Amino acid sequence: MPFLLHALDYGSRCRLCELATPGEVYDLQIAAPQLSGLQPIQATVHISHDTTIAFMNKNGALCAAFKHEPAPNLLDLNNDKLFRVTKTLQIEKFDSKHCAQLIFNKFGLEPEKLRFIRCDLTSKFLHDLSAKAKSDIRNISIIEA
Repeated sequence: MPFLLHALDYGSRCRLCELATPGEVYDLQIAAPQLSGLQPIQATVHISHDTTIAFMNKNGALCAAFKHEPAPNLLDLNNDKLFRVTKTLQIEKFDSKHCAQLIFNKFGLEPEKLRFIRCDLTSKFLHDLSAKAKSDIRNISIIEA
């Protein structure tokens, strides 16, 4: 059931932004840009690297890196930034217990290409990704290496 953001007082809207993930805050701000307590519109960090890698580490936490030779550069996800991926998003080591929301919390998806490596994908995961992608994805690769 939808909830009217207008029904929340200013303090409650501010608190909602504090509790939400960067991706959720951005979506709220785009949905209701005129409401005080939801401004300013969150700035996004555009990732201009050819490949951004999102993966699950051994502790089950989401990590990300830019693909560089000889080793990837880790991206700091412990902040309130929302990262925009516009080239290739490579998703690694996701399995059926991981939900796509983990990615949406930190990334705005506008990729040209999606690459899945060592993933156990579910139809729900793929559906959620396609629903949140803000651009047409031209190429999808699934690699079981």
